[in-house]
Amino acid sequence: MAELDPGAGSIGIDQRAYYERYLEGTKIELKEIAMHQAELIHIGTLRGETPPEHWTGNISLKSRLETGHLSIGEVRQATSHLNESFVPVKKGASKRCVDGRTAQGYDDSNPKSYGAGLGPQVQGATYGDAIGVRLAKGYEEGATLKNDVKEYAESEKSDFAPGAHVDNHAGDGFGGCGAVVGQERKIDIYTSERKETLKKIMTESYKAGGLSIPQDKFDKLFQSGAELETHKTDYFADKMDPIKMFKNDNPRSIETQMNGHNEVSLSLNFVKDTTFHRDHYNSLTRDKIQNFNLDVWAIIEEHGEDAFYVIADAVATVLDLTDGSIQLFARVPRKNEVEPIAA
Repeated sequence: MAELDPGAGSIGIDQRAYYERYLEGTKIELKEIAMHQAELIHIGTLRGETPPEHWTGNISLKSRLETGHLSIGEVRQATSHLNESFVPVKKGASKRCVDGRTAQGYDDSNPKSYGAGLGPQVQGATYGDAIGVRLAKGYEEGATLKNDVKEYAESEKSDFAPGAHVDNHAGDGFGGCGAVVGQERKIDIYTSERKETLKKIMTESYKAGGLSIPQDKFDKLFQSGAELETHKTDYFADKMDPIKMFKNDNPRSIETQMNGHNEVSLSLNFVKDTTFHRDHYNSLTRDKIQNFNLDVWAIIEEHGEDAFYVIADAVATVLDLTDGSIQLFARVPRKNEVEPIAA
């Protein structure tokens, strides 16, 4: 998505009024494009028929409905705007995490804020790429997540810049990303009965996008996961260091997410060259209702056959961070409009 540069002041009318009309017109145009190119399929509750005890996180739609913090009507109204909140990606922009919280400083009434170029969303951003590659290769003596992230960031395999995020209440100033902080917990999934839930969710998610998974992928995933679990103390040591490096190299590559998690859904985006405008979507409810988004198309384009392992870490992330009661959506190309991505 290109940054907006209205050039107001040269047209002889009130600059603020011009900005407002320009911004509103841009939003309407992008909304129409998004709705034309894709449809949003509601798959159901994320955990489906899997055991509730396998979902260990505190992010819960069920509890918010039970306490009256939300109504089902509010959720339906908000998610009716989900599909229209996708916009074109901007090549070269930093990758973003799936985290649904609003970035610090965002202003939906500011054309440059709304129109700033967005990179795709992957759990932990560049961290998700790195752990996926490690799961595909398996553990190697001396390997660390710290080095894997740095090496992947420097590999130039991506059309997008490295990225990560913190939040405004991380004690050390460099934490706040559940996909990163929870890596040691997540790795245990591959060696416990929870791996069957991961397998089921992966299979159903791929099916929603018209894809399938060979059994040998799961065999390799669980083998690699077991290897990393054995070496997790060493492998995950100093895992926050790359965030500090990214911040020094390019401060804009590190977003600061604000306040608590209010995600009620997870969208799997299979539509090429698009991503979720998280901050605009949140502005519609003043952050009361948020959405996790995973740009599956971007992972598949960048990682090819190894995309499966990056996506597996994403599923492990939602197993770790949510109770599974949030809603699952697949965003897929409308027929005869956009060619589906290849596995």
